[in-house]
Amino acid sequence: MKLEVKFYNEVNDKDLKFAVIMARYDGKWIFCKHKERETYEIPGGHRELDETILDTAKREFQEETGAIEFEIDKIEFFNNIPINLTYPEIQPYLYNKAIEIKGIN
Repeated sequence: MKLEVKFYNEVNDKDLKFAVIMARYDGKWIFCKHKERETYEIPGGHRELDETILDTAKREFQEETGAIEFEIDKIEFFNNIPINLTYPEIQPYLYNKAIEIKGIN
């Protein structure tokens, strides 16, 4: 089954179930490695009840890049998207869209 990724210019906040955050630090892309996997993923996660999607993004980014007692084993910084991805059907689309929107590489 091939996964389809779509991008929208506008969407109702209530329709969003999870957030992913393409972020850079010191000119490099931030990817996380979960303790139970050997692959990398974009920071993000599921929305909690009565949480705005912006609050979801803030919370997930903090949990996955700045907290100690969570499921992330480590974060690493990459010049480009890593080859060993947890979700290779989705993450390259998100990475390419972030580059397109921001005009960066």
